[in-house]
Amino acid sequence: MGTGCDPVLERMRVRVGSEVRTVRFVDEAQLREALRHTLAGEPVITWPRLHLEDLEAVDALLAQNRLEPADAADRRYLCRVHEEAVFFVEEVLGQPLAPQLRRPRDPRTLFLLASGRRGRRRADACMVLKVMNVVHHLNARELRMRLPLSDGDLAFAADTLAYDALTKVQRAGVRVLRFEGGVKARQSLLLKLMTPGYHMADQVPDRVRYRIVVERREDIVPAVKGLMGTLLPFNTLVPGQLRNDLVPLEEALTAPSATARRAEAPAPANPFSGPDFRVLSFVADLPIRCIDFFDAPPSALEAFGPVLFATVEMQIVDAATAEANESGRASHAAYKARQKAAVLARLVPGDESG
Repeated sequence: MGTGCDPVLERMRVRVGSEVRTVRFVDEAQLREALRHTLAGEPVITWPRLHLEDLEAVDALLAQNRLEPADAADRRYLCRVHEEAVFFVEEVLGQPLAPQLRRPRDPRTLFLLASGRRGRRRADACMVLKVMNVVHHLNARELRMRLPLSDGDLAFAADTLAYDALTKVQRAGVRVLRFEGGVKARQSLLLKLMTPGYHMADQVPDRVRYRIVVERREDIVPAVKGLMGTLLPFNTLVPGQLRNDLVPLEEALTAPSATARRAEAPAPANPFSGPDFRVLSFVADLPIRCIDFFDAPPSALEAFGPVLFATVEMQIVDAATAEANESGRASHAAYKARQKAAVLARLVPGDESG
């Protein structure tokens, strides 16, 4: 297949609806580009191209997004999303499109055109797909608003998918020692919302958080590959939310010895993290196929598609780093103490007794 992935991660079994399919793992070139853009803080909407070789690779990406081209309802949905994107590009942005992009016989061919040679056709195909991605996310939000779902309901679905994905990754040979997490406790959420920079629950990106401990530093990149290939496709990564104190990921994908070198630790993204705290973390919108977990009116699924999103944070560390993170200023207890002190300083800004 020419993907260059680790042999144990060449293919994965993915459940979509009632069907279990064996699909190609995410292409190495596509993964490398996804990580490069994410590390640079560039959202998908600014990417210049894709790197998908054939329709099998496109189907794998769609399956990872919980969409199934073989399903008639999903095909209709993809066509509707494409039609809305074309209307937006041509009528709102005033950018004319070639017939091949405006009326493709199969919307999946847009992914191949966006992966082709440099030129106007590739740029326009990328533009249409970017708009389709935004339309798809907006549809998922509309679907959520029409269903009687709590955050706990979505968290349950996210848990099920996350633990299933990590089981697949472990069986593929990645040395995962521990996997834990879920919805942030209510008291922790209250503390978070009272710290500087937060004032609405929807702004907390780590409301659902998972922590993965792998055996060694060199197991981190295969774990990221596994997550992106089974659970969190590249188009769901949230820009500006990646922290990497452990592995130079771009180099690790091209140089076998790169995982042995340590990246320069940036300033902590979280002001309450200790200076010695180390982690690789990122935030993504985890796609959930609605009918796998929830009852939904057929009219809502027809109008807005079959996918919901749950925003999750993934933290990945090796065992030695995990142990170091639980001592001294990097420990969770020290983190909480700093956070509580900051909240108290905001709630009681000064002594007004005099």
